[in-house]
Amino acid sequence: MKMAKEMDPNLDVAQAEQDAIIARKNVAKVLNETKLHYLKTQLNESQVKFSFDYIKKDEMAKLAGILAHFVYWSVFGGFNELPIDNYHMENMFKTVMDQLEEIKQDVVETLVRQSIEKSNAKRAKASSNDPGHLTDDEKASLRNKADIQRKLAEKNANKLFQTFIMPIIVMTIRLEIDVIFQITYQKFFNNIGPSGKKQASGDDGKAPYHVQRAQRLMNGVISELLDPNLFFSRLSFLESGKEALDIKDELNLGKRVGFQAYKLPSLQDKYYTRSTRVRNFYQSSTEGKVRAKFSENLHQLKANLREQVEIMRVRQ
Repeated sequence: MKMAKEMDPNLDVAQAEQDAIIARKNVAKVLNETKLHYLKTQLNESQVKFSFDYIKKDEMAKLAGILAHFVYWSVFGGFNELPIDNYHMENMFKTVMDQLEEIKQDVVETLVRQSIEKSNAKRAKASSNDPGHLTDDEKASLRNKADIQRKLAEKNANKLFQTFIMPIIVMTIRLEIDVIFQITYQKFFNNIGPSGKKQASGDDGKAPYHVQRAQRLMNGVISELLDPNLFFSRLSFLESGKEALDIKDELNLGKRVGFQAYKLPSLQDKYYTRSTRVRNFYQSSTEGKVRAKFSENLHQLKANLREQVEIMRVRQ
């Protein structure tokens, strides 16, 4: 056997591939039994790398700088001997909002461009294997496919921005502004008294009250500007518990969950359902599926009447 392996090195490669297949099956079995596969996220390594690379760009530094000035004048502006007027505050506010919108557009356009370039590379590779001239119908089909692919890429890019990139941006801005103020106003945030020595901060080891209040006001200003609904101040897929993930997975499998035996609506039910406005306006209106059945019967009745009229007309 040893001589056979030395003579044929492909045996080692085949054995390694077989071992890898067995290992993957064992891992999948363990994940399925322990339901650890519910903890998987939709993010991939390239998306995470893109997000963390983006927060290092100059656009983020500009947003953090302008927002730090706005936070200072909003929280500590009353202690300054030369207060700022409303005109400059409004300009800073507008600049922060414009910069945030530019960041969003840049992120979405970059993600869409990367997705389209990747799909074009695959399409070019496939077309190189099958050379030939395309008909007009095939070209129109490719154009429609490209439009659909771009819309899908834009939808996925916006979803990634809302669920992951924007929370990362908000967290980064909070940390950067906190560091800026800690460095700029060391005596205030480190509780250093007039003697130059650090004062006692209390028995519980927490920061002094004036520091806690200042940080709370600073974070409040950031939240009002970047996250007024506190939607971006958390990463939901990291905070969801195992029970919630299990329920979501069972719903996606089409199972009924809870004492009410709730089940996700099917595509047909979504198609026939009523809108929220109609449901609020007509409290006891019939469901769309029932109305659709009535309409089908009505169309059939009209067709039968037309047929009878034609028969009578021919007999006359």
